[in-house]
Amino acid sequence: MDLEEGSFAFEKIFELDDEDWEDYINEERFSDLRIAVAWFKQINPADFVFLSFLKEGFFDHHRDGWQFDLVSGLTWKKIEEIVDSAIQIEDLAYRSDDGEWVSGETVIQDVIARGAKLNAKLHAEEERLNQLEHHHSNDYHDDNGTQSTFITYEHYYDPFYISPIWFLF
Repeated sequence: MDLEEGSFAFEKIFELDDEDWEDYINEERFSDLRIAVAWFKQINPADFVFLSFLKEGFFDHHRDGWQFDLVSGLTWKKIEEIVDSAIQIEDLAYRSDDGEWVSGETVIQDVIARGAKLNAKLHAEEERLNQLEHHHSNDYHDDNGTQSTFITYEHYYDPFYISPIWFLF
């Protein structure tokens, strides 16, 4: 997110090709607020970084003994460094033009609410593009003609929802 402008990098995801997109999101003006969002939603940010490592291929799972990297103190030290150096909720606080203090909590709530709206808009655009490209209403189309029912959990669209299952471990 561009904190000065109040805009999300993802607003332009459908406007740029892959190479331009990578350059665009790596511009200095964009701040990564995932750790602050994790803290706000009471998700352990270390778990979040670990899952990001898995998604991004940080662990070379083709190498023998790669599982030992998962328990390595170096891996967890790196995760701690990422969490500690990330923008925290309190770092988002600022004084507005009229002199009022705006708390980091207020800022992150606004970011989450606006991000959820943008996410819904981007999802709708993705669905529209998929329909144009594939003539199917969604990615779950089955060519054998059978229909499937998909159920969406009622809290899915609530950006401030905190699932009790997140606290089981």
